[in-house]
Amino acid sequence: MKNKRGIGALIGAMAIAASAAAQDTVPADPTQSDAVMRMHMAVNTLVGERIKDLLQPGDVLRLLVVARQEGFALNCDGYQLDREKLTAVMNDIVSDHKDSVEPNQNNLAVDLVMRAYGIALGGQTALAAYDRDAFCARGEDVRKELAQDSEGRMTVLTGIQ
Repeated sequence: MKNKRGIGALIGAMAIAASAAAQDTVPADPTQSDAVMRMHMAVNTLVGERIKDLLQPGDVLRLLVVARQEGFALNCDGYQLDREKLTAVMNDIVSDHKDSVEPNQNNLAVDLVMRAYGIALGGQTALAAYDRDAFCARGEDVRKELAQDSEGRMTVLTGIQ
């Protein structure tokens, strides 16, 4: 069965995960959702927990959406990252922390955000490995949803206006 989940559903799932992580709630019963959704929630919750004190919730969601797009670019035919857009969006996400240290010092806050991004991207790679066809099929829905990102605050794939 092909699952059609757009960016709205993705953002909704991420918001639930971020909210659960922020509130330290009891996790939902894993038998009440499919394996893909449980994997999404586990990764998104971990990412949210790691950076909840560093980024605003909206920026955590943006980071997850960007990782999702890179997951499509790495694992699916027909998807390519726009490196300039990726750099611009990621710089915007970490902008509050970029100048928080002296030159030539390590920036722990940015390092932690980038580590969380790596976790999110690893989760996308795991989802693609679990069921590449289903993962890549969802990419087209995400691409259509991202066409609504008129400000370019989260779109990093090429070919999306």
